Order: sequence, then structure tokens, then C-alpha cells
Amino acid sequence: MDFLGWEPHPMNERLKMSYLAGGDDYFGANHGAAQVNTVARGGLSEQCANLARLLRNVTFTITAENQLMSAVLEDNTNRRRVAKQWIEDNPQMITAWLDGVSHYQGGPISKVLDISLPRNG
Repeated sequence: MDFLGWEPHPMNERLKMSYLAGGDDYFGANHGAAQVNTVARGGLSEQCANLARLLRNVTFTITAENQLMSAVLEDNTNRRRVAKQWIEDNPQMITAWLDGVSHYQGGPISKVLDISLPRNG
């Protein structure tokens, strides 16, 4: 059976799907994948380099987006609970987001998030 499917979408979590080659010819690069950019006000990088670094670091994989969308939309789960659980289940991604970011009071950033993060190095 063939049908039009895309990522990110919850259907990718519940259906065993294969994407056909050649989609870029019709939908654009990476099968028409959307790109999300973070936009901040001018001067933010100079005024708060720490926050700017965090905003540059935060990225999501298609798999993560599929999982999060599925949990919230299809399982009708509280989005905050889903986000907290996802953070606890994906410490390596959170560690990458926090690379080079320090807590404004100088303590370990993991205490702010109330999770255990793997140590770098």
C-alpha cells in the first residue's frame, strides 16, 4: 500500500513505513523537510552570550519530534509531563544542548533541571 507520509508526524511512531526514493524531486531537499530557526532580538548575543549559546545548541532530531508529537497528540498526555519524561530519557541530547552553557549562579546546570546528566569528557 502506498500513501503520502511525512516527518515529523506521529504516524512514524505507530506504522512501519519506508519512504520511497525520489521524493526530493517533488518535495524538495530531504523530502521537503521543514527547517525551524530560532530568532532573537538584536544584541542578545552580546548582552547574554550564555542564553545565545543555549539557543544555538537546541536542536531536535526527526525521531525526537515524532516521539514527542505522538505522546502529546495521540496519547493525549500532558505536554509538560511528556517533555519532562523525554528529557529524562534523552540525557545525551540535553547534555549537547548545555555544552558551553553555565548556570547564572555558577552551580551545575543539572541541578536546575532536576535530572542527572552524563559528564563530558
